[in-house]
Amino acid sequence: MAVVKGEAGLVATATSLPPITQILVVEGFQPFRDFIKSVIRGETHLHVACEARDGLDAVQKAKELRPDSILLDIGLPRLNGIEVARQISHLTPRPKIVFVSQESSAEIIQEELSAGGNWLRPKAPGS
Repeated sequence: MAVVKGEAGLVATATSLPPITQILVVEGFQPFRDFIKSVIRGETHLHVACEARDGLDAVQKAKELRPDSILLDIGLPRLNGIEVARQISHLTPRPKIVFVSQESSAEIIQEELSAGGNWLRPKAPGS
């Protein structure tokens, strides 16, 4: 608890809590999307603001909601994750993009990073 002096005398205020990170989860496979959401729910500073199951829906929701971070699959229906990242990379403020993929080739990783990915997190094969 912090105590500050205001015009009316001393005032006690609660200590600052870390900001909550709003996350858009984009994953085509429902069971894995549910798994990601369950992991995020266990973190007090993270919140699933929305979810999308295909690339076009992801672009629309990213533009509408302006999440802090996006967990993004590559192999999405209607528009792949790399193209989604390219289309939303101009948003302000720019969301942090975490690719969730089982792809591990140097070419794919380079493409993910050049499309605006901040981190790369491997997804287990078969997910």
